[in-house]
Amino acid sequence: SPAAAITRNIYGSLVLHTSRLMFIDIDIPRESPSLLDSIKSLFGIKTPDAFDTALERIRATAAASPQYTFRVYRTAAGFRLALMNKRIDPASGESETLLYNFGSDSLYQRLCKNQQTFRARLTPKHWRCDFESPRGRWPFGSANDEAMYRNWEQGYNNACLPYATCRFIEELGTDRPVNEFRELIALHDRETRADSQLPLA
Repeated sequence: SPAAAITRNIYGSLVLHTSRLMFIDIDIPRESPSLLDSIKSLFGIKTPDAFDTALERIRATAAASPQYTFRVYRTAAGFRLALMNKRIDPASGESETLLYNFGSDSLYQRLCKNQQTFRARLTPKHWRCDFESPRGRWPFGSANDEAMYRNWEQGYNNACLPYATCRFIEELGTDRPVNEFRELIALHDRETRADSQLPLA
């Protein structure tokens, strides 16, 4: 089976699927600030936000498993990790344990196991770019349907230009990456614009 493939999902984003390079998706629940936090902010007292707290938890979880090396990315809704120094089978117990330990979304856990691939969205969600939903989907019923979709695709690509999909933060662990992962991560970082400071979408 191929090491990786890129598909377009139902709402039009490009998605990287990998058979052994593990991606861990971690969503952070949005919480309304408490009354105490609101009062503190009035006096200029900074309280740690959910993202800061989640990043500390990620660092602690990674430190408890020093045999792994991770690249850590910030996303619009949370974090993404790429496990760089070991090939992981998406349907394995090791994969299940890592996803659980890092608090990965349960839907993502099921997708990895059922599809036997890890996945990482490369391009923004269209609504975060203030762009419309795709018109139609593959397989196209007619040449006209395909032309409409290609037209949408062009507009979507333009709408994505001011945004990044994730932002590289740091590497945790010291082991060298698997050689074949270097090219995949270079592609991931280029397509997601992970080294830019653009707003996340």
